[in-house]
Amino acid sequence: MTAASFSSVMRSFMRSAADAGLPNAQFNLAQMLIADRPGAPGFTAAYPYFKAAAESGVSDASYALAQIYAEGLGAEQDLEKARRYLLEAALAGLDTAQVELGIWLANGKGGEKD
Repeated sequence: MTAASFSSVMRSFMRSAADAGLPNAQFNLAQMLIADRPGAPGFTAAYPYFKAAAESGVSDASYALAQIYAEGLGAEQDLEKARRYLLEAALAGLDTAQVELGIWLANGKGGEKD
């Protein structure tokens, strides 16, 4: 089996697992979609998978959604939603989200200064 065919098989399995509702597969497939199509097209394709994974408690997916909403890449920019997802990721213990949330709170980004 060539590397390209192996990659294709892996993506097919990942999509099947994601579509079956496995949260970590949803997150991983979203990452693959962005790698395949950088920029807005990849983020747009990845958005529903990140959202489903975040709703199932995958903190990295919550952080990804925060970035999507903050930048307006793959979904309409919405700093309040971005801050809510950033808070979810921070409360789940994601240290990168904790640092970024602290900066957002100090600057009042996406809500009141705190």
